[in-house]
Amino acid sequence: MAEPTAVLALQPIPILKGEINLKQWKRAVRQHATYFGILEHIQTNLVLAEDATNLQRVTFTRSRVHAHMLLTSTIGPVEAQLEAAGWDDEDDSPHTLWNLIIKNIPKVSENSVPQLFCQFMNLKLEQGMLLRDFNAKFHRFSNRLAELDLVMPEKAKILMILEAVKTRYPEWHRFLERDYEKGVLTWKSLEDELNRKSNNEEADPGSAFLVAPKSNRNSASNNSKSSSSSGSPQHSSGSIQKPENPMIDYNIEGCYARHRWIINRVQMGYFTIVQVGTNDMIADGLTKPLNKEKHQAFLRQLGLGYCQW
Repeated sequence: MAEPTAVLALQPIPILKGEINLKQWKRAVRQHATYFGILEHIQTNLVLAEDATNLQRVTFTRSRVHAHMLLTSTIGPVEAQLEAAGWDDEDDSPHTLWNLIIKNIPKVSENSVPQLFCQFMNLKLEQGMLLRDFNAKFHRFSNRLAELDLVMPEKAKILMILEAVKTRYPEWHRFLERDYEKGVLTWKSLEDELNRKSNNEEADPGSAFLVAPKSNRNSASNNSKSSSSSGSPQHSSGSIQKPENPMIDYNIEGCYARHRWIINRVQMGYFTIVQVGTNDMIADGLTKPLNKEKHQAFLRQLGLGYCQW
């Protein structure tokens, strides 16, 4: 019996009704634009080179018109609001229209500023959240507040980042804090440091989960020092927070961290899990004896054959 399979299909772009479905609309537009290779026309003000060939000019025009139609065909209910904000329907720039939608469809009111600011100030690098995801979320709030005429000073943003990373990366925090006190830590240099640290964290994703509870950090540190001085390793029970789950055995330190990281990546669409049957499992030939028929199939899967001398 064949196993059921999931059929992936490009979902239609929903009609933009306002802020109520703006998030879903933006996601669908990006998916369609990426699929058809026209996302750059929407996100940037793309200009055709003067020495472009006729074929390049035709391709550029078609992609630009396609991107513009992608937007205009789904914004009927909010056209009046966009025209009030200065949109000219004769302007064929998809990038201009995209920016106008992003800036004017969300409710721009004084009441939204305190709420956004409060959420921004309460951002935390929670256990399990990757540093890159936190940085992206931080920039989304900062950029949105800037659109509402509330520009955060760079020094304030630096201090917020330092406070956020203090618990997970105390040594890195001390290094950054020292540079800040010396006056050499700028917002640009901090962004470079965040990108570098994010790359290191993604190379070892378990570090996003290996956060000792506050009550045990000192004891864990003392255990580490005593083990290095005595030459015998000692295990610290406070090195990772593990939930009470009788269905999962967490005997190996860090196993739960990577387990959760894999689940997170699958849910985000980075990985696809596919069941591979025994007959198609190439590794079987390296782990168990096979009969003649399966051995020959194993060789074919590896692309090997017999040499005739």
